[in-house]
Amino acid sequence: MKYYILNQESPEDAEGFKSHWEWASDCNEYIAQDAAEHFYRDGDGWETEWPVEIAILSDDGKELGRFEVEQKLVPTFSATEI
Repeated sequence: MKYYILNQESPEDAEGFKSHWEWASDCNEYIAQDAAEHFYRDGDGWETEWPVEIAILSDDGKELGRFEVEQKLVPTFSATEI
């Protein structure tokens, strides 16, 4: 699978990644979420303004869909006695 961020990149810049959902042809929304996680962890996603629009491509470059992906953060807190 490949993806690129619309309005930031072109299909020629598509980044390869692995998705847990590649086997299912009707799960492109989940594939888009996996692509967004890859973009956040291994790309510039941590400094990008969300939501982003992601195009999902097959390995041979055929576009499978375009999705808007939101980033949802759940804050966690830790306390230490002082």
